[in-house]
Amino acid sequence: LHAGGGTQMAPALDHALSYQADPEILQQVIFITDGAIGNERQLFAILQDRLGDKRLFPVGIGSAPNRFFITRAAKFGRGRARVIGNLNEVAEEMGGLFEDLSHPVMVDLHSNLEKAGAAFPARLPDLYDGDPVIQIAKIPTKDLQSNYQFTGNYDGKTITMPFDVSAAETGEGLSVLWAREKIRSLEEARFDRANAATIDAEILTTALDHHIVSRLTSLVAVDITPSRPVGEKLSTRAVPTQLPDGWNFGKLATAPQNRQRAAAQPAASPALRSVPVPRTASLHIAFMLLGIFMMLLTQMKRGAKWLSLGRRHA
Repeated sequence: LHAGGGTQMAPALDHALSYQADPEILQQVIFITDGAIGNERQLFAILQDRLGDKRLFPVGIGSAPNRFFITRAAKFGRGRARVIGNLNEVAEEMGGLFEDLSHPVMVDLHSNLEKAGAAFPARLPDLYDGDPVIQIAKIPTKDLQSNYQFTGNYDGKTITMPFDVSAAETGEGLSVLWAREKIRSLEEARFDRANAATIDAEILTTALDHHIVSRLTSLVAVDITPSRPVGEKLSTRAVPTQLPDGWNFGKLATAPQNRQRAAAQPAASPALRSVPVPRTASLHIAFMLLGIFMMLLTQMKRGAKWLSLGRRHA
């Protein structure tokens, strides 16, 4: 297959997840991409609407796939993510992935931890040979019981695995792990297209309470040691961004939409020349035209208002 024309993940996901197979068969969707897309919100909305009980296994190939979407989509789809940076490893990595998909140890895992407290992730992935399944819960001491258990489907049979927390040992740092898992789950819920402000407030509170970095919080280090003479003037300049490994600068520079801009650039090393990188999987041209139209419409309304006032004054 020869890919061209930009990265359009949404139609591909929508088409693949719309397929309805025999309900007795576990559908596993392998989604392969090299795209550095930026419309994650739209993609997660499609996953929420159409994924159902299917499993999703995103695979990123190349130097610049969107790792955020790949890892979150795998977690949301109860699958496994793979990012392959070296093209020479594609055959080996994909062979390992298909081998894993052929031998799930246990599927449809559930626990009753969430009944006692907040447990994350709420949707457990399937269990594959050699990989652990981890769920972390925050349970008040007074509510601790001894009848917690995991259940799953093993070779068509329901298996129950009880575990006793009375012998658990005290450890440090578990609250931070719990908070990170909670924030991840909240971020996934945020793609629900509703209650974004409420979810953001809960993310902010959780991150501040546990002193961790999130989309809404940062850790800032301030160095008060002077690094230059007082009064010395500062100069700023734009530093070009390096292209991802494997991207062809010549093709970008000679693309129809970039030829005029590239020709207007002063003579410089090809590695330092500034060339707009295509923004794929978005309607930026339509949004730009819509913005220009709205600006013109606003100006026309303002002109009509001034004309009306002028006539009234005369």
